[in-house]
Amino acid sequence: MALSFPVLACYSRSCNCGSLPLVPIACLLCPLKCLQEFDRDPEHFMGNVLDGMIKLTALQWPSFLYPSNTVYNPEFIDEGLFRSPIMIHVFGHCVAYVVVQAYFSLSSIEQWSSSPQNSYFDLDDFFDRCVGLFEKDPTDPWIEQTLDYLTRYIKNKW
Repeated sequence: MALSFPVLACYSRSCNCGSLPLVPIACLLCPLKCLQEFDRDPEHFMGNVLDGMIKLTALQWPSFLYPSNTVYNPEFIDEGLFRSPIMIHVFGHCVAYVVVQAYFSLSSIEQWSSSPQNSYFDLDDFFDRCVGLFEKDPTDPWIEQTLDYLTRYIKNKW
């Protein structure tokens, strides 16, 4: 099944996109294997995607999943995969979401509230604090150790 860039739906000449940075977003969504072609002429590449001349499929990993300096190697397409700063950021948010959902499920809190009354636990604040742990200092060894632990644990459960 072919996919298109979601942001490119706004690329048509009749659409007023305001200040949406289409080229940088499209670059992130572009499969790593097509990135050199994209870089030669982003507007032309995006037009070809919209016109169906370039088919993007789920078999092609988007460039945002790789560190920005990754060069496509068809022999080792998994080299650097899921190691981009975006993925680390997203993973931190996913961990925070799981933590908050677990707390909510285990507690006697009856509804989610960002303005707790009667000493209710502030779940929004708790989420922000969890995310903050992953965003405070990207060089903090705790982040790498924690992500390694979680992924090793998850891997052993599958």
